[in-house]
Amino acid sequence: MINVAPPMRRATPAVPADVERDAERYRWLRGQHWSKNGLCVVENSRSGIIQLGAYCPSMEMLDNDIDAAMQAAPTEGEGS
Repeated sequence: MINVAPPMRRATPAVPADVERDAERYRWLRGQHWSKNGLCVVENSRSGIIQLGAYCPSMEMLDNDIDAAMQAAPTEGEGS
């Protein structure tokens, strides 16, 4: 009988607790829909007045809006 060693597993780097908590918060927030929950994301809310018909993205739309805003934002060192 030939003994075959089991494949070696690579150690997975530990995710810092604060990063894991941020990910949990984001996953929870992205699932909130304005019509069913007390907390949601409202786009272009700088006016201070939120009206019926305001764009409140969630799920994939929220992901896409965040990605676009991050790409459009100046990177560190570019100024603000």
